[in-house]
Amino acid sequence: FEGDKIYEAYVNTSNGNYIIPAIEPGNYVATAIKEAENLYYDSFEVQVSGNSQTVNFDMAIYNALQGHISSSTDPTGTNILIYKDDELMYQAQCNNSDGIFSIPNVLPGNYVATASLPENNLFAVQPFEVNAQSQEVNIELTSYPKNLQMGYHSYVEDKWHLINNYTISCGIKLTTEELSANINNPIAKVTFLSPISTEQGEISIQLWENNTLLEERPLDNFSENEWITAYFSNYHLLDPNKAYYVGYKINSTNGYIAFYDNGPQIENYGAYLHTTSWNKVPPNSLNKNFCIEAGFISQNSSSVTGTISTNDNYTALDKGIILTDRYYITHCNSNGDYVLQLNAGTYDITAFLPEHLHQTIQNIQVSENDALSDVNFFLEYGTETTDENNLPTSNLSVISYPNPFYLNKTSKKAIRFKITGKSDNPTIKIYNLKGQLIKTLNHYTEKTFTWNIKNEIKSGIYFYQLKNNDRIIKTNKIIIIK
Repeated sequence: FEGDKIYEAYVNTSNGNYIIPAIEPGNYVATAIKEAENLYYDSFEVQVSGNSQTVNFDMAIYNALQGHISSSTDPTGTNILIYKDDELMYQAQCNNSDGIFSIPNVLPGNYVATASLPENNLFAVQPFEVNAQSQEVNIELTSYPKNLQMGYHSYVEDKWHLINNYTISCGIKLTTEELSANINNPIAKVTFLSPISTEQGEISIQLWENNTLLEERPLDNFSENEWITAYFSNYHLLDPNKAYYVGYKINSTNGYIAFYDNGPQIENYGAYLHTTSWNKVPPNSLNKNFCIEAGFISQNSSSVTGTISTNDNYTALDKGIILTDRYYITHCNSNGDYVLQLNAGTYDITAFLPEHLHQTIQNIQVSENDALSDVNFFLEYGTETTDENNLPTSNLSVISYPNPFYLNKTSKKAIRFKITGKSDNPTIKIYNLKGQLIKTLNHYTEKTFTWNIKNEIKSGIYFYQLKNNDRIIKTNKIIIIK
């Protein structure tokens, strides 16, 4: 009996009698449950008065929830998730071509089922009720033939090295701005440029709601420097009022964890890392965006097609990226042709290509189920203007040692930063993963800065930045392990 207080009793006799010696008057939800080979259950509201009274239960049998998947193709491998009040309660998989599945011990209530057929654009959402008279659900998979990619990167510049044999998650952030137009479009996949091969480490694609992991699937085969598109086992409709992170977990034997673009970073979106929680990569450590894209599937979307060409007969046109101001993204093929799928709206569309000036076409209006063609770009050879803080400087450089630093395994509680090259007024600034300044080192001897580590410093990844006359020269990372 659950009310302001909770009372329990156990039936110890075959006649089904029970006694609660004392119970305060009030309104309760009375529930009886027996778990055996089958599940027996009854629940209802009851008012308990000040006098003795009898509350009887008539338990119904709940053998299992019986389900059936209908589809235009073989439903074998369809994954089913069962939610109640937005909380995941049960999951199952259809392992036969007849589309039949079963979930034992499903309690009465109102539920929502989602069904996803991995690596197929087939998905369904089905509300249903379980009660004593009805313990079944029928789900018809629907085709979502359109593919919408969302990302923040321009053309690929290089890949980021962190530390060897370290497990970390890399991702991009999706918020209301990106999700509001995709309420009915489930996220189905992740596309990324792989920094390693199968022989060099492990990668698992991931989907997070804030710091709660919703989905993770290990990848069996991937190649270095290859664009990978990997499907989740289950597709998910995302709540536009929440924040999500899409990407992958990686353990790299050579320390390379992600490819990045030529920047600048789209702050609060384009580059995040997760060890114990998600944190933005500080732009003063890496002012770039990760080459990661979130893949949605849709029943109704529009398309824009066209070609990029150049004034210098550039041949690597497949490195071209098309990106809108609402972060729909696509890639060019070797001929410079592209197909951009997106929702209806008005867009500024930009074409990026290495060694060329980007070009933006503004106010392109796209109607629902529209198919615009010949939105073409002509890119001129040249280099984009770069912030002066990121311009190449002299041969000034810095290294840190030891790295990684094991705080409890050494009597010397200091990390040293050795500078090489010509310098006028160098400083070292140290930041944590959140971009917060931890320490500034202004004084050095024999071109060496010393950071005396205190016990309150936590284990984790830190970034150090060499500046000369307030100009950023080099940014690198260091790891501290207790």
